[in-house]
Amino acid sequence: MNKEFKAKSEQAVLIFSFLSREAGKQGKKLVFIGGSAIQQLLTSPKRLSVDLDLVYDGAPGELMNALEAEGYKLTQSRTTNPLFSFYNATRDDTVVKVQFMKEKNAPSRERRFTVGGKAFAGRVPDPDYLMASKLGTLAFGTIGRKKEKEIGLIKDVFDFNCLADEFGVPDSVWARVPSIILTQNKLWGKSYGSDDVYDSIEKTLSRAAQIGKAGGVVSLGTLGNFDQFLPEGHVKKYEFVEMAYRVLAYVKIARKPVGKSPAMGIKMLEKEVVRFREPDLVGKCESALLENGFSLDELHELKIFAPKALIYLYGSVFSEEYSKNPGSVSSDTRRVHNPLH
Repeated sequence: MNKEFKAKSEQAVLIFSFLSREAGKQGKKLVFIGGSAIQQLLTSPKRLSVDLDLVYDGAPGELMNALEAEGYKLTQSRTTNPLFSFYNATRDDTVVKVQFMKEKNAPSRERRFTVGGKAFAGRVPDPDYLMASKLGTLAFGTIGRKKEKEIGLIKDVFDFNCLADEFGVPDSVWARVPSIILTQNKLWGKSYGSDDVYDSIEKTLSRAAQIGKAGGVVSLGTLGNFDQFLPEGHVKKYEFVEMAYRVLAYVKIARKPVGKSPAMGIKMLEKEVVRFREPDLVGKCESALLENGFSLDELHELKIFAPKALIYLYGSVFSEEYSKNPGSVSSDTRRVHNPLH
């Protein structure tokens, strides 16, 4: 754990608590979004988030003037987009980046937070909205990150998995995605459709899973550097591969809902994943993927070091198996592809 990042993470929440009170005095709505908000929603934070991302329907300058009066040193960055405001807030040699996005009616609810032993009320989106937002950031080349920043990609995949572990992935996540696309298209003057966005998400996740390999977007060195954002422990190579293929499988299942909600298909897949120690199941997944054109070396590597990732990869390739009603699967399909049979 990086002590500087820990100080930044704590200072970000302190700033949010102050700005929330000031916004309340003005009758405005300030919403905590991004990685910092996600970690505050979890029972226990899984990583340190050092920036403060906010949605505000008022004048950011007024809030930041009040923060300056509290003893923070402020610097504002220039931007040509009137919907954004960027600041650095410094106190006790700790610098926190504060970003405001101007938007009305941002979906959120009030929750109780604790910082420095004191409780305060702040607004944050529901987990399903935050998961949909993370999917949006993974849409490289469309509505997502404009540059393939490795550490940002790792954070996005990690955060989605943290939320999925604690809250599950209800159908409302996928119902939120169109509004995320609409908002981002409006912000950047684009007109991407759902297929464009989902295609780019799938491409990003497929490449993210190829750590340290040709065509991949994450190096082993950057994954190692991610450890400084963790309160404890570290993320190993095959753990991240599992995370990336997990999100990819979920996206693929959500795109092919035939007679079943995506949430039901995801639950089906997860019931298989918990059986990752069963040689027959893992072997069937490996055989089906080999027939589908995947390399024997890659599949054998996953089978030995990341059997859960292998099952998630299977789920992404044969996502239709998790999107049909149980009685609608043909006997041929079950025999060739479905590891349940």
